[in-house]
Amino acid sequence: MGSKIAIIQNDISKKGGAEYTARVAIEALNEIGIVPDVYAFNSDNSGLKYNFCPLIGPKRFLGMYRGFLKNLQIYKLKGKYDTILDFSGIIANIDSDQYIYYVHFPEYAIKEYNKKYSSTIGSIYWLPRTILLDRLQKQKYLKNKNINLYCNSEFTKKILHDTTDKDIPVLYPPVEVEKLINDKRNRKSFSNRDGIVTLGRFSDEKKQLEQLEIARNFPKIHFYICGSVPRWASYYKSVMKYKNKHNLENVHLKVNIGTGELRNIMYATKFFMHNMRYEQFGISLIEGIACGNIPLAHKSGNADILINDNFLKFNNVEEAVKIIENYYENDKLLDKLRKKYLSKIILFDKKNFMRKIQEIVSNDFS
Repeated sequence: MGSKIAIIQNDISKKGGAEYTARVAIEALNEIGIVPDVYAFNSDNSGLKYNFCPLIGPKRFLGMYRGFLKNLQIYKLKGKYDTILDFSGIIANIDSDQYIYYVHFPEYAIKEYNKKYSSTIGSIYWLPRTILLDRLQKQKYLKNKNINLYCNSEFTKKILHDTTDKDIPVLYPPVEVEKLINDKRNRKSFSNRDGIVTLGRFSDEKKQLEQLEIARNFPKIHFYICGSVPRWASYYKSVMKYKNKHNLENVHLKVNIGTGELRNIMYATKFFMHNMRYEQFGISLIEGIACGNIPLAHKSGNADILINDNFLKFNNVEEAVKIIENYYENDKLLDKLRKKYLSKIILFDKKNFMRKIQEIVSNDFS
């Protein structure tokens, strides 16, 4: 195919869900013979085929503002490509039907989400971005009539509809559901499983400190807290300090571990715990379920929609503790729940996302 496709993402190299989604989009294009131009601040060494078009911006301090710097550099792409796929998280001012924006998380609409920046220094640091999101980003959703929007979940779809009155189609992010489900390690019954696993970048929004508070109540249950540590490791240090202060020998901090070790842990545990508030989709939560774990999640965001058993959702530490006390040893019920949730997540399989990306770009130049 001779089509010209551009993909936009702030950072292709990170391990987060948004970055992974962009990489799988590149994979989908490669599968049909397309080598896209990728506009990002960092590339990766995954072996994917693309032309790297570096963006200019800070890599450390003020890195959170790179999305706006990105927009200043890509507005000129209008008219140069058959399709522009933007996975970056900050919508650009490109009012064109060539431009397709994938909505991960409309931060401007979720006031509660900004409570994590409640400290004096944090509020000052984030105030300009909050103003930009509240005032400018929403206007782009409302005013740009020609752009095509997709969102990652029913939760995000509802927020967008409530705030912009637009009915935006859902395109679920890619998860290797079938591959994880079919792994032979996934055949263990709950009588042969033990422990609780979590997965996410060590940060306040992922709530690892809250996970350790919960773990304090269960000294005989092993908690595997897995995730990456950013360059600024202050939150991770606070997690370490809490673990050492309370002598939590049942808590195992698994930092930057390989996929093999991570999967071995996830196939051996009973519960996957997800504490993030207002989770927009939850790739790691879906992976946890696919590995045979029972979901245990905060009652908000897409997790609240995905998990239709209220007794598996909590609002605070006390409620999470109660769930574990009531159900951790009930292997018969857990086996039934596992079958139920495994059948529910098939629609999130990676191949469905790839097929839709291929369909989108094919329609745009057919």
